[in-house]
Amino acid sequence: MNHPTEPKTPFSVFTQEPRRQNGESMSDMARKLEIAPRFLSNVEHGHKDVPKTWYARFLASYELTVPQMKELKESIEESKMRYTFATEGTSIAKRKAVARFADAFATMDDEVAEKIAALLDEAAGRR
Repeated sequence: MNHPTEPKTPFSVFTQEPRRQNGESMSDMARKLEIAPRFLSNVEHGHKDVPKTWYARFLASYELTVPQMKELKESIEESKMRYTFATEGTSIAKRKAVARFADAFATMDDEVAEKIAALLDEAAGRR
Protein backbone atom coordinates (compact mmCIF):
# COMPACT_ATOMS: atom_id res chain seq x y z
CA MET A 1 0.00 0.00 0.00
CA ASN A 2 2.37 2.66 -1.16
CA HIS A 3 1.14 6.25 -1.29
CA PRO A 4 4.32 8.08 -2.39
CA THR A 5 2.66 11.44 -3.10
CA GLU A 6 0.72 11.62 0.16
CA PRO A 7 2.29 13.40 3.13
CA LYS A 8 3.16 11.24 6.09
CA THR A 9 1.75 12.09 9.49
CA PRO A 10 3.94 12.40 12.59
CA PHE A 11 2.42 9.07 13.70
CA SER A 12 3.55 7.47 10.44
CA VAL A 13 7.06 8.82 10.91
CA PHE A 14 7.09 7.42 14.47
CA THR A 15 5.98 3.92 13.39
CA GLN A 16 8.92 3.57 11.01
CA GLU A 17 11.46 3.09 13.82
CA PRO A 18 9.77 0.16 15.63
CA ARG A 19 9.18 -1.50 12.26
CA ARG A 20 12.82 -1.05 11.28
CA GLN A 21 14.09 -2.26 14.67
CA ASN A 22 11.93 -5.40 14.45
CA GLY A 23 12.31 -6.03 10.72
CA GLU A 24 8.55 -5.67 10.30
CA SER A 25 6.34 -4.69 7.42
CA MET A 26 3.20 -2.62 7.85
CA SER A 27 1.22 -5.89 7.76
CA ASP A 28 3.38 -7.33 10.55
CA MET A 29 2.79 -4.27 12.70
CA ALA A 30 -0.95 -4.36 12.01
CA ARG A 31 -1.09 -8.02 13.02
CA LYS A 32 0.86 -7.29 16.21
CA LEU A 33 -1.52 -4.41 17.07
CA GLU A 34 -4.54 -6.55 16.11
CA ILE A 35 -5.79 -4.16 13.44
CA ALA A 36 -6.37 -4.38 9.70
CA PRO A 37 -3.34 -3.37 7.57
CA ARG A 38 -5.57 -1.16 5.42
CA PHE A 39 -6.77 0.73 8.51
CA LEU A 40 -3.18 1.23 9.71
CA SER A 41 -2.31 2.58 6.27
CA ASN A 42 -5.27 4.97 6.33
CA VAL A 43 -4.23 6.23 9.76
CA GLU A 44 -0.59 6.65 8.76
CA HIS A 45 -1.60 8.69 5.71
CA GLY A 46 -3.95 10.95 7.64
CA HIS A 47 -7.22 9.59 6.26
CA LYS A 48 -8.28 8.44 9.74
CA ASP A 49 -7.36 9.62 13.22
CA VAL A 50 -5.28 7.38 15.47
CA PRO A 51 -7.79 5.55 17.71
CA LYS A 52 -7.43 6.25 21.43
CA THR A 53 -6.72 2.57 22.14
CA TRP A 54 -3.59 2.47 20.00
CA TYR A 55 -1.31 4.12 22.54
CA ALA A 56 -1.93 1.25 24.98
CA ARG A 57 -1.60 -1.31 22.17
CA PHE A 58 1.80 0.09 21.24
CA LEU A 59 2.97 -0.05 24.84
CA ALA A 60 1.80 -3.67 25.10
CA SER A 61 3.33 -4.69 21.77
CA TYR A 62 6.64 -2.82 21.67
CA GLU A 63 9.36 -2.18 24.22
CA LEU A 64 9.53 1.61 24.14
CA THR A 65 11.81 3.84 26.17
CA VAL A 66 10.28 6.67 28.19
CA PRO A 67 11.32 9.23 25.52
CA GLN A 68 9.77 7.00 22.83
CA MET A 69 6.52 6.79 24.83
CA LYS A 70 6.44 10.58 24.96
CA GLU A 71 7.21 10.79 21.24
CA LEU A 72 4.43 8.29 20.48
CA LYS A 73 1.92 10.30 22.51
CA GLU A 74 2.98 13.53 20.77
CA SER A 75 2.89 11.93 17.32
CA ILE A 76 -0.66 10.72 17.95
CA GLU A 77 -1.72 14.19 19.10
CA GLU A 78 0.00 15.93 16.18
CA SER A 79 -1.55 13.53 13.64
CA LYS A 80 -5.12 14.17 14.72
CA MET A 81 -7.13 15.59 11.83
CA ARG A 82 -10.40 16.52 13.57
CA TYR A 83 -11.19 18.10 16.91
CA THR A 84 -14.46 18.77 18.66
CA PHE A 85 -15.10 21.01 21.63
CA ALA A 86 -17.70 20.31 24.28
CA THR A 87 -18.69 23.80 25.37
CA GLU A 88 -21.76 22.91 27.44
CA GLY A 89 -21.49 24.37 30.91
CA THR A 90 -18.54 26.61 30.04
CA SER A 91 -18.40 30.38 30.31
CA ILE A 92 -19.34 32.72 27.50
CA ALA A 93 -15.71 33.85 27.36
CA LYS A 94 -14.54 30.28 26.71
CA ARG A 95 -17.20 29.73 24.04
CA LYS A 96 -16.19 32.98 22.34
CA ALA A 97 -12.56 31.88 22.37
CA VAL A 98 -13.45 28.55 20.73
CA ALA A 99 -15.62 30.26 18.12
CA ARG A 100 -12.95 32.85 17.26
CA PHE A 101 -10.28 30.19 17.02
CA ALA A 102 -12.47 28.08 14.71
CA ASP A 103 -13.22 31.12 12.50
CA ALA A 104 -9.56 32.12 12.23
CA PHE A 105 -8.06 28.65 11.95
CA ALA A 106 -8.11 28.23 8.15
CA THR A 107 -6.33 31.53 7.48
CA MET A 108 -4.03 31.58 10.52
CA ASP A 109 -0.31 31.39 9.75
CA ASP A 110 2.01 29.05 11.65
CA GLU A 111 3.62 31.88 13.64
CA VAL A 112 0.26 32.89 15.12
CA ALA A 113 -0.62 29.22 15.77
CA GLU A 114 2.68 28.73 17.65
CA LYS A 115 2.02 31.85 19.76
CA ILE A 116 -1.46 30.58 20.65
CA ALA A 117 -0.07 27.13 21.51
CA ALA A 118 2.60 28.70 23.73
CA LEU A 119 -0.01 30.84 25.50
CA LEU A 120 -2.20 27.78 26.10
CA ASP A 121 0.76 25.74 27.33
CA GLU A 122 1.59 28.53 29.78
CA ALA A 123 -2.04 28.74 30.96
CA ALA A 124 -2.08 24.96 31.50
CA GLY A 125 1.22 25.06 33.42
CA ARG A 126 3.13 23.07 30.79
CA ARG A 127 6.07 25.44 30.60
